[in-house]
Amino acid sequence: MPPKLERANQEVALKSYATQVARLIGKAVSERDYPRIAREQGWQGSTKVLVEMGRDGLLKRISVSRSSGFSLLDDIAVSKVREIQLPEVPGELRERAFSFEVPFKFALRKNEQRPSQDGGAASKQVPKQDEGVVLPGPSLY
Repeated sequence: MPPKLERANQEVALKSYATQVARLIGKAVSERDYPRIAREQGWQGSTKVLVEMGRDGLLKRISVSRSSGFSLLDDIAVSKVREIQLPEVPGELRERAFSFEVPFKFALRKNEQRPSQDGGAASKQVPKQDEGVVLPGPSLY
């Protein structure tokens, strides 16, 4: 196979593998993963986690390549990557070391007002607590 074509196949395989990993993490992440103290303090941000694979196809290192500015949020992102079972490395990437980034977005969304539970005619509006959203994957808003 010509070197240019081989390199193109490797790039496609790498993007596909990174997307597959992000999807697996997405299935493992929930709003409960947003630490209470971070919600209370209003901490938000984006973290990029670098995943490095060895020539043997085994995980070599997981690290933060771009910090959210909050070590607690960064640590959560790294731990979510560590928790999943990585998929098998595709043939195009075997016998070579490679790395990829998994982006995470930690965002708080304000909940709308909700009616009080007493159901009275003059029910006042009671604010809901902010919810934290952890979003892994390549297509973050």
